[in-house]
Amino acid sequence: MTDRIIEQHIHIPDGCYMTNRVLPIKHLSKMPHVRVFLDGLLTLTLDKDLTGQDIRVFWICVSEMEYENFLDKTQSQLASIAEIKQPDIEKSLKKLLDKGFMRIIGQKGRQNVYRINPYIVLKSRAKNLSGLIEDWDTQDGEGVA
Repeated sequence: MTDRIIEQHIHIPDGCYMTNRVLPIKHLSKMPHVRVFLDGLLTLTLDKDLTGQDIRVFWICVSEMEYENFLDKTQSQLASIAEIKQPDIEKSLKKLLDKGFMRIIGQKGRQNVYRINPYIVLKSRAKNLSGLIEDWDTQDGEGVA
């Protein structure tokens, strides 16, 4: 697929040089992706109670979530992926849950199943967003809007 990448070279007046690599849009639909909403992203980023590690754990969760924002990875699996100790993953998840960036929506055996806030990211068809938002708002807790 590297032969389909478009390279754009840009010379910047202060002597810097930048190369942009762009994949044609027709190939993007076959790649894993999520939609990120700027207001939710800003809320997450500006939250002074979250550490860099908490935000890192959030993005690991986003990268591992399934369709319609479900996440059913164990804390040990997340720790392995993030290369962070499991107790630190647990602390970060607790903060993210308390702040409303994620929710526990059930259990699979002894493992929690999470849903990541659809006000921040969406891994689904755009037409499903309103239903996910409605579900999020009618469950206990407040959405980050």
